Amino acid sequence: RCAPYLLEIIKQSLCWRVDSIFRERKNKKPSLDETSFEDAVSPLVALDENTFSALQKLITLLTDASLDSRNFDSFEFRKISIDVNDAVVRFIRDMFSILDPSRVHKLAMVYFARFVTKQGKHWNDRDSKITGLRCSWETTKLRLNAVTLFVRFPEFMKINAPLMESLKAWPAGSSADSTRRFYSHVFEKINRLRLNEFTSGEGPMSKVDIPIPPMKSHWLAEICVDICIFATGHAEQNIQYRASSLLFELFWRHSQQGRANGNISVVASVFLPFLPKILSHVNYLSTLPAKGQLRKDIIPCALFILQSAPVGLVKALWRKLAKRAEGKTQQADSDDRFGGISGSGAGYKELNAAIHLSTAAHVEIDDE
Repeated sequence: RCAPYLLEIIKQSLCWRVDSIFRERKNKKPSLDETSFEDAVSPLVALDENTFSALQKLITLLTDASLDSRNFDSFEFRKISIDVNDAVVRFIRDMFSILDPSRVHKLAMVYFARFVTKQGKHWNDRDSKITGLRCSWETTKLRLNAVTLFVRFPEFMKINAPLMESLKAWPAGSSADSTRRFYSHVFEKINRLRLNEFTSGEGPMSKVDIPIPPMKSHWLAEICVDICIFATGHAEQNIQYRASSLLFELFWRHSQQGRANGNISVVASVFLPFLPKILSHVNYLSTLPAKGQLRKDIIPCALFILQSAPVGLVKALWRKLAKRAEGKTQQADSDDRFGGISGSGAGYKELNAAIHLSTAAHVEIDDE
């Protein structure tokens, strides 16, 4: 019950400590930048190892307490677990204003890892005989709560450090072959940024702790998108609809910001892996009603990427899909060496579905 207040006290204490040290240092030995502004903001810091380890331990304990399957035997304790979980996510999110992003990334990954790690918590996936709640379904809702708070974080795109934004120069006026190699290389780098081990499964399943990887570009976008895509196939319809609406909100919010900031192609490149992920669910999506909410939420997201991502990246994706397709031409030097698709194999289905999306009429993501 006291966890939200405890986390708020810790946050305020850290803020005060960082600010006081910064102002003391500024008075003793001000730099050129600091003398230009009376109310200069303190820089992001890295905590000492003891304090940071204690924070990680606190995040682990509170998250495990929220996921305890016994919480769902009582509506009162269920409400407490929701409050504690939300407080933990808000605390992690607020740390981006104090700590170095790589340190906050580790706290966030520790948090998400607890949803797939069984060790250290009391967990049993069952239907409660008292409340009738399914434990794994409730943990899915808690994880969607976390995604909601991160999706609505104003600095979401900045902390993802888009890969295309870090490139020194995009190919302009280069030969077709060099441009093709450049975008194929970039696509492969983006494709290797996946974090499936932190989002797979429904409820804690892993018996060993998952190692925390170093901070990568697109890390938070990958986690949020994967969690939502996984939840769109959930057995409970309310969870399906909530996940698809979160996807739509994520893409719509950042498409608008991208248009306002003039970097919409960079924003779309962050979400490029969404296309092959959603194509792997095309058989499921084809069974849904034409005007169902899932389709109305997901298809505009795919169209946004197709219309806004760098053309070279989209072509690199098509080449990747075509390589899986059947019926490759026998002529190795042919310009159409990925053509001749025949039959109805898995690669053909994915490529055919992608073509249907790419030839759709231009639709704004906020249109019905």
